[in-house]
Amino acid sequence: MSAKEKDASKKEVIVLSQMKHPNIVSFIATFQEKGSMYIVMEFCDGGDLLRKIKMQRGIPFSEEQIVDWFIQICLGLKHIHDRKILHRDIKSQVLTRSQYPLEHTIPMLTHGSGSIMIWG
Repeated sequence: MSAKEKDASKKEVIVLSQMKHPNIVSFIATFQEKGSMYIVMEFCDGGDLLRKIKMQRGIPFSEEQIVDWFIQICLGLKHIHDRKILHRDIKSQVLTRSQYPLEHTIPMLTHGSGSIMIWG
């Protein structure tokens, strides 16, 4: 990991540690080992949204379900945008699902070096 990548990763860890919202996966801890940085995030046992779409095997979701997910995604984005943070990698693979306690809750995973950008 280059010095620039280390610096970006450290900034991202600080940002992640400050994200407290029901539609954003919670940051737990970070540690370094053998030159690599590891970020420990909340476990989402429902898989990602892409997996859920594939499991439908062509059967459409209800409009109510889609609107519910859309609202949750928008609320998570609003939370990070209000903090002058831009998520640059929104896709079904980073939208995770939690089966417990609310099966249809979609917290947004905000991770990956370079996936967030701070402005302002």
